Amino acid sequence: MPHIELVVQFLVPASLSVWMQHAGRAGRSPNIQARAVLLIQPTVFQEWHSKVETDPNKPGKVTYVKDVDDGLRAWLETTAC
Repeated sequence: MPHIELVVQFLVPASLSVWMQHAGRAGRSPNIQARAVLLIQPTVFQEWHSKVETDPNKPGKVTYVKDVDDGLRAWLETTAC
């Protein structure tokens, strides 16, 4: 369907590749300007707990309430998102 101008995803999908697949459904026609919107639930950024690392040169591991794949989390935490 080439005429889709807007895709809205409610809640974070399982991975970055799933989100790109959903977002890619918009704008298949070169004649329209399309937009994809991802509505992110707050639990994606809420810390569950942090693991304290004994080595001061290694950062501790943060666990979030909502676990998402590393690629998607990295993309969500950029200014490009």
